[in-house]
Amino acid sequence: PRFTFWLLALARCGVLASASTCPGSVHVEGYGQSALTNAGSNVPGQSVGSLEVGADGAIVAHMDARAYFSDSCTEGSYDHTRYSGLKLLGQTLKFTTDISGAGCGCNAALYLVSMKQNSDISSCKDYYCDANEVC
Repeated sequence: PRFTFWLLALARCGVLASASTCPGSVHVEGYGQSALTNAGSNVPGQSVGSLEVGADGAIVAHMDARAYFSDSCTEGSYDHTRYSGLKLLGQTLKFTTDISGAGCGCNAALYLVSMKQNSDISSCKDYYCDANEVC
């Protein structure tokens, strides 16, 4: 099977009001519904930007936004066991990105990291960990 989702990264260079921990959910073809969990912070001490899920299921990220795919989301709470752990071996992950609204200094990226398996809370309090230990 294929896992397909639509990621519309229109990085608007402006920040919305406060960011919700649980901004919504999206349908991932071949997987089902996936909740989104907003990052704890962009970097330690810096508020994370907000994102929205459009009526068409597109994820619209604003400046400094970062979110994770989750099995479930609870407002104001981070639990590594709730993050999605897609089994991609022998599978195809396909996504569409529209970065036409991303201006200079805006970065739109997709990272695959094992947050579900990471029981060590990160410096951003959301369990994110990559090879550079950046949260």
